[in-house]
Amino acid sequence: RALMITASVFAVILAMVSLWSVVSSGTLLLEQKFSSNDYLAETMSRSFHVDQGAVMAVNIFAPLNNSWLAVDVGMVDAADQVVATLENDIEHYTSVEEGETETEGSRDNTTYFKAPNPGQYRLVLKGTAGSGASGPARGEDLTVRVFQGAVLSRYFLIALIIAALFPLKEAIRQASFEKRRWAGSGSSGGSGADDDD
Repeated sequence: RALMITASVFAVILAMVSLWSVVSSGTLLLEQKFSSNDYLAETMSRSFHVDQGAVMAVNIFAPLNNSWLAVDVGMVDAADQVVATLENDIEHYTSVEEGETETEGSRDNTTYFKAPNPGQYRLVLKGTAGSGASGPARGEDLTVRVFQGAVLSRYFLIALIIAALFPLKEAIRQASFEKRRWAGSGSSGGSGADDDD
């Protein structure tokens, strides 16, 4: 019983940490908006400083409307050496069926990667875009954000699932035991009713 209580408390703590990790994106190092003319041709971001260690994240956002955007992102150091390459694809579509609006996709995407050595870095962006199945690009602006110290919630969620399995297994075992006990007590006590005659 004490072990089940401990596992339940641990699961609650993990749930709170998981919730915190979902809303904690880390320290913002760069936020910059690019026009479609810039990112479709190839462009470079402003310089930003990376500290020691920690997970980094690159988030891209565009106000897409029945369109898509694929952006190749390269992170380069002060000597213009590529230290990381990322792919970010987003698409967002809206349709109306039987009077109800349905949306598909997302207007933003975040990619995580290991932080390089401390120093000054920039991003090189090259994008392709389109609309519908094969239509032209709509020319949406693109906003790029770079974070350091991002927390990956998936590790906490995996631990939460594992921690929740023990109390669940214990509750099922307890219910099964009670069911067998009651089934056994019902069949053993019915024969001694009226023995006075």
